[in-house]
Amino acid sequence: MKVKKIICFLIVTIITAAMSACGGESANNSSETEDLFGKIIVWSQGDNLSSLKISGDSFKKLYPKVQIEYVNVDKDNLSNKIISGFASSSGLPDIFSIKDDSIKTFVDKFPDGFLDISSTVNPIKSKFIDSKILQCSIEGKYFAIPWDANPTAVFYRKDIFLKANIFPEDIKTWEDYIKAGKAIVANTNGNTKMLPIDEKNQDILFREMLNQLNTGYFDKDGKTILNSKNSIKAMEVINKMNTNGLIYKVDGGAALNAAIKNGAVATLPYGSSFARLITANAPEQAGKWGVIKLPAFEAGGSNVASVDGYSIMITKASKNTKVALKFAQFVATDSASLTEGFNKYGILPAYSSFYDSENLNKGVAFFENQKIWPLLTSIAKDSVAFNYTEKFSQTKDQVIKAQVDILNKKASVETTMDALQVQLNNKATK
Repeated sequence: MKVKKIICFLIVTIITAAMSACGGESANNSSETEDLFGKIIVWSQGDNLSSLKISGDSFKKLYPKVQIEYVNVDKDNLSNKIISGFASSSGLPDIFSIKDDSIKTFVDKFPDGFLDISSTVNPIKSKFIDSKILQCSIEGKYFAIPWDANPTAVFYRKDIFLKANIFPEDIKTWEDYIKAGKAIVANTNGNTKMLPIDEKNQDILFREMLNQLNTGYFDKDGKTILNSKNSIKAMEVINKMNTNGLIYKVDGGAALNAAIKNGAVATLPYGSSFARLITANAPEQAGKWGVIKLPAFEAGGSNVASVDGYSIMITKASKNTKVALKFAQFVATDSASLTEGFNKYGILPAYSSFYDSENLNKGVAFFENQKIWPLLTSIAKDSVAFNYTEKFSQTKDQVIKAQVDILNKKASVETTMDALQVQLNNKATK
């Protein structure tokens, strides 16, 4: 009997101690919550900014003493505003969203301008898709945390395909895609082209193709390889689309939106953000769109790419780095906020734990209940990192000029890419 009493006493003691420990943990969490206070300024644009506000509202419920100011800064103006801010040592944000292709360029221009967030990212880096986490790393350090994946697929008009007797499952290669495009142009008397290209402002299709081929502007050592076999192969395919009259040329976002709304294009071989763009821009086209993977360069070849996502950076000028750092991690990993941002704005997180969400396995009404998100997440997970370097921005400008020469002036692809390679090499040695 005494033994039983002793055992009961020990059990009660252990339970009491455990409850006290839980109470202590709650108190510590409460203390931590109260310890976060002050104001941070957040820069982003459009749907990204709206999604960050969702995260901010949830964050403030945990940390009510924190104030968050949001500023709409267009991605095209971001670089100039950052440069101006560093030049004047004022007017910089605490935290901002940035396209992955600009991370290394920014850090190279302002090596002491951004917070090294390695201590935050390293413990959780395995929770992000591989290609995204690699793009946030610079010489083993992290200056950004992954946020939006934006994998590439082909959005296509099912009704236009059907009228031209085109079946999406038959499009396995880019040659198949071109053949289908010819049929669509013929069937519509040239009123519908296969795809839009903003040739004077973007080379996104070229980069997607390079990513498919597991290459880019640069090799693993950062050397320019724009006249490589794969680079020429990718540009040749785009040129073939052009010579066959498959490209609808646009200049800027408004023209692109109009082309979609007016049925001037049958496909959009671009990032997952186009799911939101089509839905918002052309709601009357519900049920007319489907999604498939990119065509490969050869049967059985790679049909995945992801080159156009966003990440989060923090400036060293921040007067409240503790809050900024906590908020950046929250933005990238809080499941509830990520889910709401995804549901409202179609922002597909780079946080791989999100891919287990039941939301992703639901049919999407606009796409006639096609389960588009399992397809897109599989592409995100299978894609390889595009090797962006500090030279990306200036190189992109030169690639776009070469693209214009090829598509508008009928310049030889191989000759143009060879000349571009020489030009960039000469710049690198000066």
